Amino acid sequence: MPTACADLIHAAAACHIDFNAAAELRGHRMYIAGVDGCRAGWVAFRVDLASRATTVQVPLDLSPLLRRRPEDLCAMAVDVPIGLLDRPRRFDQAGRALLGQPRGWSVFSPPCRAALQAGTYEQACATNRQRTGMSLSR
Repeated sequence: MPTACADLIHAAAACHIDFNAAAELRGHRMYIAGVDGCRAGWVAFRVDLASRATTVQVPLDLSPLLRRRPEDLCAMAVDVPIGLLDRPRRFDQAGRALLGQPRGWSVFSPPCRAALQAGTYEQACATNRQRTGMSLSR
């Protein structure tokens, strides 16, 4: 089973969501999806709950999916940071610790609000480092 598939299934279990029961109640196949940003826009990793079959899609626009959820979509997790803080984020730190190395490096923190006002990438990095102790990824 691909790692991303296992991660999604474990995340569902951690939330105590019985997706198989939900699929049976609705009487048809169900899937869960994990979505993350990428250079092309978004990448969506889908897991069919009955077969554990996986598919990957690169939708350029999530708006239609967010406006009207498909009936067979049981849950969707979108990887986006919420909130811009001027200090290290405890949740990001906890996520890095939980994943360990090397996967902990995949948890990145958003920039602090002041870094968004910088005129250059270098200035944004310096501001973010001053406020949070961390630089910015490109």
